[in-house]
Amino acid sequence: VEAAKRALALVNRGVAQGRLGETDKEIEDYGAVVAMPDAPAEQRAKALVNRGVAWRRLGETGNAIEDYDAVIAMADAPDTRRAGALNNRGWIRYTEGDYAAFETDVRAAMDTDPALSGAQFNYGLALLALNRDAEALEAYGRAASETPDGIDEVIEDLHVARASWLSEERAKPVLALLEKIRGLGAGGTAEGPEGS
Repeated sequence: VEAAKRALALVNRGVAQGRLGETDKEIEDYGAVVAMPDAPAEQRAKALVNRGVAWRRLGETGNAIEDYDAVIAMADAPDTRRAGALNNRGWIRYTEGDYAAFETDVRAAMDTDPALSGAQFNYGLALLALNRDAEALEAYGRAASETPDGIDEVIEDLHVARASWLSEERAKPVLALLEKIRGLGAGGTAEGPEGS
C-alpha cells in the first residue's frame, strides 16, 4: 500500500512539474516511479508514458520511444496505457516520415483501446499519408462523428501537413468533411444529424 501511495504521489507531482514547465523535475519524478520495484503496473505504465511525452517535448525522441516501447512490452500494463504508448510512438514515426510504421502503431492502438479518439484521428492521417485517400476520408468521418470535440486539433494537423507533404487538392475533401461534422455538433454525421 505504501509503494502504491508513493508511486501515485510521484506521478501526480510529475504532472504538476510538467504544468509548471519544470520538465527535468517532471522526468526525475517519473523516473523514480519507473525505478520502484514495487510500483503498481498502472503507475509504472503511466510514469513511462508521461515521461515519454516529456522526453519528446525536449526533442529526445529516442528516449521517448524507449519509454513507449517499455509500456508496450509490459505484460501487466493496462490497455489504455499500452494504447497511448502505441499512439504516441506512432506520432513520432509520423514526424520522422515513416508513415507505414505510423499506420501500424495507430491501428494497434485502436485495436488495444477502441475508445482512444486520438488514435482514430491519427489513423485517418496515416491513411492519407499513405495515399489511401478514400479510406482516410472514411476514417476521419468515423472519428469526427464519435469525437467532434477533437476536430479543431485535427484540422490544425492537416494544415501543418499541407505545409510539407499534403497537397491542397487532397486535403480539401477531408477538411470539408471535418468542417461539416463540426458544424453539426455532437451526434452528427456526414449524412446529417441523428434522427434526421
